[in-house]
Amino acid sequence: MKTTFWFACCCVAVVFLSAFTAHADLKKELLGKWLNTSGIETMEFLEDGTVIVVAQQQPSIVGNYKILDGERIRVEGAGFWGLGGPQVLSIAFSNIVSFSMTSLDGQVVSYKRMTKAMQLTFDGQRLCAQKKFSEAAAKFQQAAELGDPDAQVWLGDQYLMWGQGVPKDDALAFKWYQKAADQGNIRGECATGGHCIYQRKYALAVKWLQKAADQGGYDGLERLVWLYASCPDSNYWNGTRAVDYALKLVALQPKSGSMYAYLAAAYARNKQFDEAVTAQEKAIELNNDPTLSTDEANRRLNLYRNKQAFIEEQVSKPEKDAVTSTTATTP
Repeated sequence: MKTTFWFACCCVAVVFLSAFTAHADLKKELLGKWLNTSGIETMEFLEDGTVIVVAQQQPSIVGNYKILDGERIRVEGAGFWGLGGPQVLSIAFSNIVSFSMTSLDGQVVSYKRMTKAMQLTFDGQRLCAQKKFSEAAAKFQQAAELGDPDAQVWLGDQYLMWGQGVPKDDALAFKWYQKAADQGNIRGECATGGHCIYQRKYALAVKWLQKAADQGGYDGLERLVWLYASCPDSNYWNGTRAVDYALKLVALQPKSGSMYAYLAAAYARNKQFDEAVTAQEKAIELNNDPTLSTDEANRRLNLYRNKQAFIEEQVSKPEKDAVTSTTATTP
């Protein structure tokens, strides 16, 4: 009987010790600051059970957390994570520098352990939101030099499109975009590809935009459709690919007039003019494409009705609002 009693006590002790170890291990892994993968929110777990959440353009949220077991925590804090009241969240680490957090209703957010460069980038984004562009540029510059690809893209944007906080400089913009693209950053790849389009370096544009599209980069798909359907250089026309990518764009944004305009141009390049007319009429009906005037939309519609494809000719000025003119080709 004594042996059985002591054996049971040992089992209970082992279970208790395992649970305690799991609690301690999870807390040890969580301690520190984390950035969600969208780059717009940080979460910091402190030793005393405090958790601090900072989101872009939002006041900080201070709450408390408690380890429930080796996989779950309980968090309390007004409005924490966009949810009301105390929350029980499941934690799953994929490695020592990243984890995902799942609420009881199935909402999932992934986080990466915050580095110095990531903190600088996050601070720069917050300063941009406050229109403190010079201070933001200084943060991005530091982070970019530390190799953070998101900061490199932000800094490139400031040099290229804004001229806020730094003087406009196309060469420096391209330098930082390229550095981000070389690290496989989707935004960097899209920006590099877009810059190559404006420089009329279409082969390089295809290379970088394809890399972005293969990773799910939405802008990469848009610009590839433009190249394959409407590029001024006929060597890059490819109606089949243009239609394939444009259909994906429409599936992603079925209520966007812009996507139907892309699809219409793709169909026309593929000599499917009836489909092009239908898609362009849909784009006109939706009437929510800020980049396409009513006159231009109707002009393209007439092209397709006359069985002509659309070609866009843009100046090499590397800005989003570059001046464009249009011509047509007969198949």
